Amino acid sequence: MRARSAVTTDLDSLYAAQRLGMVRLALLLVGDRDLAETVVQGAFLAMVRRSDRRGDPGAVVAELRTRVVSGCRAVLRARRGAPLSPRPGADAAEELLALPLRQREVVVLEVWGRLSRSQTAATLHTGERSVATAWAAALTSLRRADEPTAVTVERLAEALERRAEVIGADDLRSRFVEVLDEDDRRSARHRRWWLVVVAVVIAAAIVVAAIVAVQRYTPAPPVPTPSPAPSVTLATSPLSSPALAPGERTRAQVPWAQVGPGWAFVATATPATAVTTTLMLVGPDGTRYALGSAAEGLVIQDVSADGRHVMVAIGSEAQDWDLPAGTAQLVVTPFGWKSVRYAGPDPSYGYLVMWTDSSSSVRLSRWAADGSLRTEYDTSLASTAGSPRHPGVLVDPEGRTALLASRDGPLLQLDLASDAIAGPGPFVQAPTCEPLGVWSRTEVLSGCGSSAQVNTYGDLVGRPVLVNPAGSAPTAVAMVWQSAGPDIVQLGDLCSTSLGSILYDRRVAPITVTGPAVGLVPNTAVGRTLYLGGTRCAVDGDRFVGYDVATGRVTELVGPGAGGRTVRQALVIGPTS
Repeated sequence: MRARSAVTTDLDSLYAAQRLGMVRLALLLVGDRDLAETVVQGAFLAMVRRSDRRGDPGAVVAELRTRVVSGCRAVLRARRGAPLSPRPGADAAEELLALPLRQREVVVLEVWGRLSRSQTAATLHTGERSVATAWAAALTSLRRADEPTAVTVERLAEALERRAEVIGADDLRSRFVEVLDEDDRRSARHRRWWLVVVAVVIAAAIVVAAIVAVQRYTPAPPVPTPSPAPSVTLATSPLSSPALAPGERTRAQVPWAQVGPGWAFVATATPATAVTTTLMLVGPDGTRYALGSAAEGLVIQDVSADGRHVMVAIGSEAQDWDLPAGTAQLVVTPFGWKSVRYAGPDPSYGYLVMWTDSSSSVRLSRWAADGSLRTEYDTSLASTAGSPRHPGVLVDPEGRTALLASRDGPLLQLDLASDAIAGPGPFVQAPTCEPLGVWSRTEVLSGCGSSAQVNTYGDLVGRPVLVNPAGSAPTAVAMVWQSAGPDIVQLGDLCSTSLGSILYDRRVAPITVTGPAVGLVPNTAVGRTLYLGGTRCAVDGDRFVGYDVATGRVTELVGPGAGGRTVRQALVIGPTS
């Protein structure tokens, strides 16, 4: 057995203290003892491979719990079976196995595991709102007629405890030394394969060097290269046809030739606590089209340049929706992915995926349109990257380059034709700079600490877009938008409702919105209209509105006063995207 650090001893203690609880947790999720033990052994084996970890014991246990839940999820999805139907007279534990996977996970973690809402969200790599929605749906399914919620929860707790106690400490087969032996065997196999791979790579490098030495090659200017066409037909599924609210139209009635700047994709729910999310396409005049729905909740990731494709997250999966065709295609992503962006103006260029590796670094990879891994980049993005209002990765409108917010340096530039990353080179911003949005066809808006500046994509030495007059207090800037009149600035942070317009002398004049726009976070400005709401900030309301900067008129586009749906998120097509 190879030498191991002192942390192995700590893992030995962790195994002795946690294996029974983790196997019981896995049993409640998968309903099979053998599968539960297999999942837990795999989770401990992954911890052994990270034996250099030194940190808070609570964090180690939390990571172990997350690995067990993820392992159970992978096992259940590999079986591809429908949820079990409970037999007549079944207890609450058996009824739980008939629920959708996400609802089952939330109930087990909160009721049996006694985790807080935030701990449950961290374990499942999702938001507290999603956990709350799954919890409400699960209780609706499990509650008996006229049964108070407290009684339902108590009945669940008793049933889960009885089911978990079926496994005792003496029933578990494996010991920690067997985990270590299995790790040694796998490591030995991996070393042999790596020696073979290294030898092949060296031989290939020699051959390539010889070919290059005898050929004269002048590279052409880089242009975006589409990903290769799929070698086989990928499986697709039809989009649903949601029930229409008053004034709404169907997907087949969308005038695609007119879709462009000012149109918005809006994720909605009816009622507000519903798990099912309906995606709407909303025109600048408020015309609403129902595009499709998802039973596990839906988060908009990106929209193609022509507005005909949308990338969405549903549960732990990503899908590319072809809206005119009315089909959805599963998008391949690595474990722990945070966000997906199209790698060019058309989905045929593939997509960029931000994901978190085992060291909690935010990584970047590029995948071809057929779901094969094209490039895994040797860089780490800023830890805040990935949210719709904090992109971390911003592709230019032509699909030639992408700007990246690196974790330990200034802005980086990715050439999408060669897959090469340049930096820092002439890019001289402070490490806090990151791309915020497209400013024009050739320029990008960057955030640098409490200020904002405009850069060109090729030379990232920017010019300030907001200047504090002499003697005035510094103004914290979260976002700036061009409008048909003065530029509009969001003051404070990305979830602030404070707005102002930039006057000719660069002073900021406050903007006070009225009516349905009160309390909403600004989203995007197009022409003379500022859109507010649907930014996924905690302070956001349930509406999506348009504010006419010139007249001050507010129009509710989606919400209780326009169709009756509750807004969860909105992505507006910008003027140059």
